[in-house]
Amino acid sequence: MDPDRARGRIEAGPILAGIGALLLLVALFLDWYDGAGTAWEVFEVWDVVLAALALTALYSAFEEVSGREPLFERLLLLTGLLALVIVLSQLINDPPAAADASKETGVWLALGGAALMTLGGFLSSTHISVALVTDGPRTETRATEPLDRER
Repeated sequence: MDPDRARGRIEAGPILAGIGALLLLVALFLDWYDGAGTAWEVFEVWDVVLAALALTALYSAFEEVSGREPLFERLLLLTGLLALVIVLSQLINDPPAAADASKETGVWLALGGAALMTLGGFLSSTHISVALVTDGPRTETRATEPLDRER
């Protein structure tokens, strides 16, 4: 068993990446551009790529949280960065189906989800963990007598 898991520690990175991946998946079904529709209606390929990245991140996050070895060390970071670049590119350069349309909730939720995926991947690759439970009750040791009695 993983020593960190035995001490009640769980890595924060995979959890953040998983939450971000879920947000990204939900965002694909929301309107991205005013009058143009959801990501599934606006994009030709990026919607499928973003869904694949989110599902890969979810699987990898689940593997890491459950204590198994990930597919490869930096998979969460890579999927997060790719998703972030794609979403940012669509913020900067509207797709042809949504030329000059105003941005809607979906694109902002996707940006937040991709950013969380990236942050979670970074934390996972640096092995930052959070203590959820302790080993047992905390006992405090105090000196009951002064150390130098000879005064």
